[in-house]
Amino acid sequence: MANPTQIYDFNQFWLKCSISTENIPALTTWKMNLPVHTFILHLSGDIDHLETEMDGKSAFYDPPAPGDLTVVPAGCDYQTFAQGGLVKYAVFHLPGADKETPTSKVEEIAPCICYLDRRLLKLAGDLYRAGASAGMDTLAEEEVSIKIIEHIHTQPWKANSTRRSRESVGCPRLSNSQRRLLREFVHDSLQRKIRLADLSFLAGMSPNQLLVAFREGFGTTPAQYVLEYRLRRARRLLRDSRQDLLTIALRSGFGSHSHFTNAYSRRFGHPPSSFRWRS
Repeated sequence: MANPTQIYDFNQFWLKCSISTENIPALTTWKMNLPVHTFILHLSGDIDHLETEMDGKSAFYDPPAPGDLTVVPAGCDYQTFAQGGLVKYAVFHLPGADKETPTSKVEEIAPCICYLDRRLLKLAGDLYRAGASAGMDTLAEEEVSIKIIEHIHTQPWKANSTRRSRESVGCPRLSNSQRRLLREFVHDSLQRKIRLADLSFLAGMSPNQLLVAFREGFGTTPAQYVLEYRLRRARRLLRDSRQDLLTIALRSGFGSHSHFTNAYSRRFGHPPSSFRWRS
């Protein structure tokens, strides 16, 4: 990372975690190539420009929301170009495949960018709060850290051996190219109606197979994924334009002003008019 201010640190042989803040008003480059698996979790703050490159493969992504996770496997060349405001993020380091953890071995993982992981977001907050109130007693922190490891072991970018065993019993999975195709289609189609049949056709699966594979590959359902990114687009328009709320709602794919306001308030805890006023 560039010039972060560390506000929390947890260090055990099975898990290392730091939480930092950093101001990035100018284009900032973050680089790493580490011998351990690394998980970068966006906690808060606005990033207007985000371009991530892993092992020479580059992609642009929408500004991250709290809970967006980037997975950098051990030995992977990682580089991100970012620009925005004051951001806060957590970085988790896990041992490689030859190290024992309190739960099981951490096996090979695949790279992943902007995977929405609300469970890890909650656990990161729990770890920080446990550390802030622990004093000399770190048991609470250690308990939360074990939950984090157990959670990581269940995710779709987990070990190849787990992937093969699930495929062997017929569990449909999305390839990297299928995930990329679906992501690009959704992001290009937010303003119009997106049907399950469209996604199924793109993935070459039946609707039922697509639902299972989509949840496995993105950590959420297609409907929840589309809603999340429509809300992100709306939030960006609220901040960067002076368009009225109905126009923003329609440009973001919502059918009405009320539908947009209700969905926005449930997701962020305040109405869109309040966010615009603060911005």
